[in-house]
Amino acid sequence: MISTSVDTAVRGDENIRCNQLSQYRSRVPRNADGEETEFENGDTEQDPEPSEDEIPEETLVDTEIEEQVEVTNVNTAISQCPVENGVLLSQWGAFSAGPVLTGIAAGLSPQTVTTRELLALSRVVGRSQRQQQSFQVDNRWAATLAGDLSEVALRQGSAANRNIAVGASGTFNSTLIPRWYFLRQREFFEMTDAEIRGGIDGLIMGLNAVEWRNRFNAIKLSQVLDMYYSHRGVFERRFRACNRNTLFPEVAPVEQLRAQTTAFSTVLDKDMQLRVTLTPNGIQAFSDSAVESLSSYVPQSLNDPSCAVTAIRPNDENIWRTSADLFIFLDTSWPFFEINGVVAHLLHNLDVNRFGTSYTIMNAVDGSIIVNKTNSLSDLYAIWNLTTHQAHPQGVEFPRLLPTLQTLMANQLDHERAASSVGGRSKIVLIIPNMSGVSGADSDFADERLRAMREIAPDMELFFLSGGTATRWNRFVRNPRTHIHQL
Repeated sequence: MISTSVDTAVRGDENIRCNQLSQYRSRVPRNADGEETEFENGDTEQDPEPSEDEIPEETLVDTEIEEQVEVTNVNTAISQCPVENGVLLSQWGAFSAGPVLTGIAAGLSPQTVTTRELLALSRVVGRSQRQQQSFQVDNRWAATLAGDLSEVALRQGSAANRNIAVGASGTFNSTLIPRWYFLRQREFFEMTDAEIRGGIDGLIMGLNAVEWRNRFNAIKLSQVLDMYYSHRGVFERRFRACNRNTLFPEVAPVEQLRAQTTAFSTVLDKDMQLRVTLTPNGIQAFSDSAVESLSSYVPQSLNDPSCAVTAIRPNDENIWRTSADLFIFLDTSWPFFEINGVVAHLLHNLDVNRFGTSYTIMNAVDGSIIVNKTNSLSDLYAIWNLTTHQAHPQGVEFPRLLPTLQTLMANQLDHERAASSVGGRSKIVLIIPNMSGVSGADSDFADERLRAMREIAPDMELFFLSGGTATRWNRFVRNPRTHIHQL
């Protein structure tokens, strides 16, 4: 999760997977017959070599070749939609976890070191003597934006006739179980959209880490991340992920970003295996170009949802949290790998924690426990698996569930009465049937039993997330339009 890498190998599923990546398709070079073609010099078309008259007096790249390496039998084919590793999904765009964590770690121990000191530690001691000017390297910048921009400047700047570009958008394979993050392009992987978001987030939190620790010295990393990636913000509304684009020019001024990128590029150049030697002027020029590219890319192309768009209620500054006791009755005739993602997605959006929502998963035939009452999402994955799923009877016997449900409601009321907390938490019952239904006689009996139960627990809300024809459950709910949903 922490390491960021891009797997460009051809997987064999590109015809299916890559065509599912939203409306933005990767552009693949093809010949007149529609077949894919590969450029001879890699994946990008090379411009013709300039004539002697076109070569500027001062070149940014020395003609000295660092190292000649002969490579044979290497597959240079690149997938139409490469996989980026180390990416996490959030409501405000996918981000790389590595720059976030390293930024916070650097922020808790901020250091400023000169490039002369760093070059003195370089394994290429002889080359370090060529450095004429000393810069200041801030570890918080090097761990986040400046570090990635230095890689962009050195790798792309050293490639002849190539404009420096940042950003590579992508999407996850699924919103329910996001496991694979696919990029929509086949080049410019040095600083992807996820790395840009992670770099900005890491820099914001890194620059404020000491202040937050001083305000509350017992604060935990999980608490900082939970507050930042929510509408609450870290101690104040400014510091939150949905405000990332607004904070970017404030925390990363262009001049400071240029200085830090140039400084770290000077150090990184000595340890990167480039095919050419970059002059100091070349390093600075390429670093400036990379910074300009990022400064224009973030406001123009990083179109993440804003705080106002993702708010529960428009222009509402209140913080809304879910606090409920959720009872899920599951029809195990659903294939496990289909229904597991649905339930997981639901719980991840219900604020499950010890101060928020608790949940219980039971079998929809006899009410036996699948996952006992808990307020931890990890229990969902630790307890409910394919083996336990298949061990329970399949189907839905709604009339048989009602006595179990009535007992649950009575026990819940007794517990709240003893704790003097009656009426504090919502009671939600969710039944997830597949194709099962209820016969006419059983339906009448269930309807009468349900009416009697609602007199005991009037605040109980019954919902159905149903496969097949969902209208067969209409008579059991208060409002079919809001309480019954098709799956």
